[in-house]
Amino acid sequence: MPIVDMGAHEYYLPGDLNFTCSVDMSDLCILSGYWMQAGCVGPGNCGQADIDRNHMVDIDDFMLLVEHWMKSESITPPPPPLPFPMTWWKMNEAAGTAVSDSAGGYHGQTVNITGTPWVIGPHDYALKLDGVDDYVDVGGYAGITGTNSRTCTAWIKANSTGKEQVILSWGNAVNGQKWMFRVQADGKLAAAVWGGYISGSVSVADGQWHHVAAVLVDDGSPSVNEIKLYVDGFPQTVASINSQAINTVASQNVQMGSVYNGTAQGSFFSGLLDEVRIYDVPLTGEQILRVAME
Repeated sequence: MPIVDMGAHEYYLPGDLNFTCSVDMSDLCILSGYWMQAGCVGPGNCGQADIDRNHMVDIDDFMLLVEHWMKSESITPPPPPLPFPMTWWKMNEAAGTAVSDSAGGYHGQTVNITGTPWVIGPHDYALKLDGVDDYVDVGGYAGITGTNSRTCTAWIKANSTGKEQVILSWGNAVNGQKWMFRVQADGKLAAAVWGGYISGSVSVADGQWHHVAAVLVDDGSPSVNEIKLYVDGFPQTVASINSQAINTVASQNVQMGSVYNGTAQGSFFSGLLDEVRIYDVPLTGEQILRVAME
């Protein structure tokens, strides 16, 4: 049975104008209401009555409805929209020192970067960091604090350096009060909170692009052993863990590519960052995969 792409309604049966998975009198009534109407373009599309998408409701649309008259199809509805991130640094500036936030308006500023750090990435441009002293500071934004749920995602192309490399960080350099999303010295993806960490089993410091994610669910007393890690949309097996309760403190701006240890910057990221996002909700595994496939 033919189906067609309908954008927000991923698939639908031709003639099923009200998306009930069947073609009946209610659909005929909708088509009649738009009969011979022209200019059917954009959302709504004349109540979906312009079935053949020629911008007019005419005899061709009627014939398509007749062809599928009284037919029905059990069609899995499209998934609900993804939650919108709190912050979304797309890294598409291509020039300058500002790193724009497309979601919450928390714009970052590059620090110690000379020359042009903008290079082609998986989604338009990406930001190149040298692993020596480059990073991005997001003034006025302290990230997700307390025990609150959160999700961090990014596209990274990391070089193997034999030392920790931070993707995102914020909070206070006291046990449990700092939040760090990073690459371990052995190349494995990890999340840490100062005094505790959890790492995955797959190396992402191989000079290739990877989508990475860390998810924390606030159950009232979260700890690092409850953090879920994902690489390229797939959950990671835990390789190592040092448990620590989580209670992130608002004492440092969010930073990309480095962490402030209370006295100095360190753990600089070596490679490329793109599409860095922070959500204030815990994304599901299915949602992480959808973000990775965008």
